[in-house]
Amino acid sequence: MIVKVLIATVLTMAAFVLPIRAATGPPNDDFANRITLTGTNFTASGSNTNATKQPQEPNHAGVADGKSVWWSWTAPADGEVEITTDGSDFDTVLGVYLGGSLSTLSPVASNDDRSQRLVSSRVRFLTSAGTNYQIAVDGSRDNTPSFGVIRLNVALTRGPIVRPTNDNFSSGIVVTGMSQVVIGSSINGTREPGEPLHAGEPGDTSVWWRWRVPASGEITISTEGSSFDTLLAVYTGSAVSNLSLVASNDDVNAAIGIRTSEVIFNATAGQILQVAVDGYDGAWGDIRLTMGPVVRPPNDTFTNRIVVAGSSLVVTGANVRATRETGEPQHAGQIGERSVWWSWTVPNSGSFAVLTEGSSFDTLLGVYTGISVTNLSLVASNNDASPPAVRTSLVIFDATAGQAFQIAVDGFEGAIGNIVLQIRPLQPLLGMPTVLSDNSFQFTLTGLPGQTNEIQASTNLTLWTTIETLVNSNGAIIFKDSGGIGFSRRFYRAKVK
Repeated sequence: MIVKVLIATVLTMAAFVLPIRAATGPPNDDFANRITLTGTNFTASGSNTNATKQPQEPNHAGVADGKSVWWSWTAPADGEVEITTDGSDFDTVLGVYLGGSLSTLSPVASNDDRSQRLVSSRVRFLTSAGTNYQIAVDGSRDNTPSFGVIRLNVALTRGPIVRPTNDNFSSGIVVTGMSQVVIGSSINGTREPGEPLHAGEPGDTSVWWRWRVPASGEITISTEGSSFDTLLAVYTGSAVSNLSLVASNDDVNAAIGIRTSEVIFNATAGQILQVAVDGYDGAWGDIRLTMGPVVRPPNDTFTNRIVVAGSSLVVTGANVRATRETGEPQHAGQIGERSVWWSWTVPNSGSFAVLTEGSSFDTLLGVYTGISVTNLSLVASNNDASPPAVRTSLVIFDATAGQAFQIAVDGFEGAIGNIVLQIRPLQPLLGMPTVLSDNSFQFTLTGLPGQTNEIQASTNLTLWTTIETLVNSNGAIIFKDSGGIGFSRRFYRAKVK
């Protein structure tokens, strides 16, 4: 089509006629010109650039935009099909329909965003051999641009489809007892009409359990050990369309790659809980579901801190299911929420290093004085010893014999795991002297890992000779003085080089 535009200048009144061509739309812009697709597993390419929306065309997935294009696909077999727009370069909307004209379309399935993190679209539904489906891809106004290159992916699983026995809410598996581990699967699970979005995410592969709580108290339910990225939700109620949420969770800690789920809440004896496990973005797999009373670390609270002794020591622990107390400071100025506590009294004055090297997660470390969690005085704190490579923590400070310190280890942004807490004197110490069978002398050198030390010897405590320079690789090493044989007496000391 050629449109003539008349442009006149003010000064000369001369007239010009300029041809302007209308933008060309995609070949499948109109429903009547939809492209026919064939096959069971394939990807079709296209574009909705310069596409339009026709009169009587529905709002796909409830989104009112106007850049739709159309395909038509006839299912070659009974089964279940998944259609996605993964690989498209814009925020898509997807709708699938039955019907031969815009005015007679009936919806089969639709989707805007696959999840909160993915803006491509995905639908999944049962097919019947010979049924013709109309597929529309549009752009979402949530992001711009709302047009671009389209990748339409179709994958058909031929029937019959075997569903999990507890796929439907009404078929939830009954669990009895206080501490239970149940095994299941969500492969080929589905989402029922009226079923809520578990943890606020579209999953659509949910399965159900039903548990009567045996005793009142704090309860935890976890999918740890499951083979996929889970969604977990706990409800009360007797119908899938009329449930009351108790607790839900997507990821325990996505920042460190823990994609299973856990919820902790208070429950009352006799309460019937409906437990749904779904898959993020339609993921499915083997499920390991653990439910029972919450077990906190023994040193979760400040008043239950573990007392440790010695000038050089290594203790282990964990902050899994630990909590942050009311009035507790933010260790290293960061949000942690998973702190555990130790108490240490200095046996000898000097400089000391406290570190979490060897811990399995990104730690926060705080050292304080004081006898109440709400009235502590900060001595030293640290997030990362050497970012970004070293995410464990290290503090160094001077201490006086008899001084009591309270030590908190937390997880950065709620990280959890196994803790290795080390206290090392900055000045190396010699200990555990032993005379060996060959009359040589052996002792243990303890100090800061990686520190270079000189071992010196003397016969009169006045004249000292360096007999060895070595690196304390792990904080505690054994040194043997083979040259000490034959001395009637010999003194040793260690110095930082």
